[in-house]
Amino acid sequence: MTPGADSVLARLAVDEYIVWTGHPDPAVVFGPQDLLLVPFSVLWAGFAVFWELGVVSSGAPLFFRLWGVPFVLIGAYITVGRFFVKRWTASRSTYVLTNRRAVAVLPRKTVELRMPGPAVTVRRSRNGTHATVGFGSSISGRGGWWLSGTTTAHEVEFRDVANPDDLLRALDQLPAR
Repeated sequence: MTPGADSVLARLAVDEYIVWTGHPDPAVVFGPQDLLLVPFSVLWAGFAVFWELGVVSSGAPLFFRLWGVPFVLIGAYITVGRFFVKRWTASRSTYVLTNRRAVAVLPRKTVELRMPGPAVTVRRSRNGTHATVGFGSSISGRGGWWLSGTTTAHEVEFRDVANPDDLLRALDQLPAR
């Protein structure tokens, strides 16, 4: 049992049991949202670096030299750093499905939803080797696909699950949703 699943196991109700545990695949680097985020991040970082180099080489006052630093740092994060953060988060996350709850144990929080939930959404990767399973109704779908990579956001999501067939079989075994 993984540390995340152990913490859920310690809080199980008397008639509750774990039917599936898993993790997000840290090797999944790109998602649907990256279709627009990658070009945007390259433009942002390029302009920020261009600005900073121009200001520094022109001998501008210290205020203007410092003004561009946060923009360069943001550009570095959205261009490269967010992929390291995603991998770090995925390597420290655990998903647990019990006969009564869907639980995502993340590095800084645990999110859970009582089952049977109002909705379960499965979105498979193109080659079918990974899936994202959303539990619960949409809570912030107003951003649209261009912000979130999907038209819905769920109360609990199991993202980038490798070999999702075991999870989907476990879902089929749960009482009627």
